[in-house]
Amino acid sequence: MTVSFEGVSYVSTSFVNSAFIHLLENFIFNTIKAKLSFIKSTIQINKLIKERFVFESLPSCLRNFPISLYCKNSEQIGAAQSFLL
Repeated sequence: MTVSFEGVSYVSTSFVNSAFIHLLENFIFNTIKAKLSFIKSTIQINKLIKERFVFESLPSCLRNFPISLYCKNSEQIGAAQSFLL
């Protein structure tokens, strides 16, 4: 599925949560990532969607900690970020 943000300059966190993050209740992140794409979007919209998916994809026990706190080196940090993004 492709979502176009043509003519849209801003979306709220509430919109992203309602429109996309709730998909995680029924699908794993990799399925959503493979089947959902965004076009004609802004940097702000892309960043917000990515940040929300990254946060919600983390185990709840890690959500309040930066990746750097539970990864021992830059290679692990990179692997964690690429897995989530």
